[in-house]
Amino acid sequence: MISKKKTQEEMIGFVLIVVLVVVIGLIFLVVSLRQSPVIENNKEIENFLESALLFTSECQLNQIQKYEFKDLISACYMNKYCINGENACDVLNKTSHNLIETSWKTGKDMKYKSYIFRIHKDNENLIYLSKGNSTKITSSAEVFIPVSGEIFYIEMKISY
Repeated sequence: MISKKKTQEEMIGFVLIVVLVVVIGLIFLVVSLRQSPVIENNKEIENFLESALLFTSECQLNQIQKYEFKDLISACYMNKYCINGENACDVLNKTSHNLIETSWKTGKDMKYKSYIFRIHKDNENLIYLSKGNSTKITSSAEVFIPVSGEIFYIEMKISY
């Protein structure tokens, strides 16, 4: 009788150990699947963003001067219009799209699989552009510029 009871206790202990190992394994599996993508700061993207700020847009402020990209952000924020009557935000959106599409070819068979580009202040997007499906390997950069007493951030993420 004592031997039978001891065997049952050992079996229950063994089952508890197996259950505990399985639960810990599941926890590790869930944590590893939920990990965020690997994001690394990329100097190439940062240089692109800084160069884009100096790009001259098609939006004219007056008969002589055209808006640079950084000035176009300010004009969009203040809801201004170009001399031809086009909204500065529309021009900013088109200019951003053209700069990115020209510089960062993305697609299924390309080196870059996707991008996210946004200009924001306090998590309020002024411009948000994205293309493709993000992968776990992502490079990013962010630069900031002062605009009318506010700080705007220009952020770009590229997935490989």
